[in-house]
Amino acid sequence: MPDRAQRRDVARNRERLLATAEVYFGKRSLDAPLQGLAKAAGLGEATLFRHFPSHEALVRALYDRLVERIDHVVTRATATEDPWLAVEVFLRGCIEIVVDSPAVPEIMRRQAVNDPSYTPGDAWVEPIRALVERAIAAGVLRPDVRGSDLVTSAQMFWGIARVPEPGRELRAHRHLQLLLDGLRANPAHGPLPSRPLGAGEVHRLLHGVGDSTDDD
Repeated sequence: MPDRAQRRDVARNRERLLATAEVYFGKRSLDAPLQGLAKAAGLGEATLFRHFPSHEALVRALYDRLVERIDHVVTRATATEDPWLAVEVFLRGCIEIVVDSPAVPEIMRRQAVNDPSYTPGDAWVEPIRALVERAIAAGVLRPDVRGSDLVTSAQMFWGIARVPEPGRELRAHRHLQLLLDGLRANPAHGPLPSRPLGAGEVHRLLHGVGDSTDDD
């Protein structure tokens, strides 16, 4: 049985590998050599493969790390008392994740290929729906917005995920403000075209699986 110091060391190495992997894959691609990842983390290949015996295991761990970050964003947003500020907290939090980790889109798509049945994002559907309904009831969010619109709005920022800094962050904040202004309730707004996506359609869109426009 490893002692407490050894367990801490194991946990630190795992976290170092995952944090390094986000940067390493963000600068390259998800299929970049794992030997390079171990070197970038300052650890041996044996340590890497003890923690993540396969590429699929590493992708799953990166995906779970992403899920945990989004969980925190959803929790902060739903706990925000001001209805409009809650919308901002959610969108800003999601977009900051993409700006900080350009590998996010590729991680999501690869995890969906590796295990299509794994859908932890289902847990966010109701909290985001409630957040949207609260903002609409307060008269601060345009009434034809749905929770899926917020989620897919954040997904639009994937296009600038790999823009080099400082341009990536500057563009993200500029376009976020344009997005927020468009979401605010305003009598001058015309109705949104087409229907909002269902939860299953959003999942397929974000993960690049199948036809995202099928009826849910």
